[in-house]
Amino acid sequence: MARMDHDSVDEAMAQWAHEWPALDRSAMAVVNRIGRIDDHLDRRFKATLSAHDLSYYAFKLLSTLRRGGPPYRMTPTELSRRLLVTGGTMTNQVDQLEAAGLVARRPEREDRRVVMVELTEAGRARIDAAMIDHAVDERTVLEPLAPEERDRLAQLLRKLLLSLEDGVARPPEEPPPSS
Repeated sequence: MARMDHDSVDEAMAQWAHEWPALDRSAMAVVNRIGRIDDHLDRRFKATLSAHDLSYYAFKLLSTLRRGGPPYRMTPTELSRRLLVTGGTMTNQVDQLEAAGLVARRPEREDRRVVMVELTEAGRARIDAAMIDHAVDERTVLEPLAPEERDRLAQLLRKLLLSLEDGVARPPEEPPPSS
């Protein structure tokens, strides 16, 4: 049975309640827990991936190519869109992975003006080994949750993510610059 101790967010919520009782904290506990969990996962996954000589970003790019199936290739624009990064960031990452022999730039067969980023055999071997360890990490992290709790959490997070991806949960308008 899971412990019901206080976590670091409970402490922060208590401090805000004491310091600023009128502050609307209705969403703060959820958003702060998501952030804290992300911080913990980030550290854990980076440690696992460093054993495979991969940054988390390189892992995401290689796994995006790998899960796409043969011939394991996409345009840099498609990769940028899927990974939510700029073209410049994508170019830099592809340059690094190409120098390491994990991806190669290849012209598209039908339109040689289009360049494709393709997973190499070395890249596939690297991402496959890293993915096995990463999957173990993910299962280990979720061990405190029963299968039905994991399913419910996945449903709730899907609902939240869809609202963000569909633009429903838009950021507030930026105030005009003061003169």
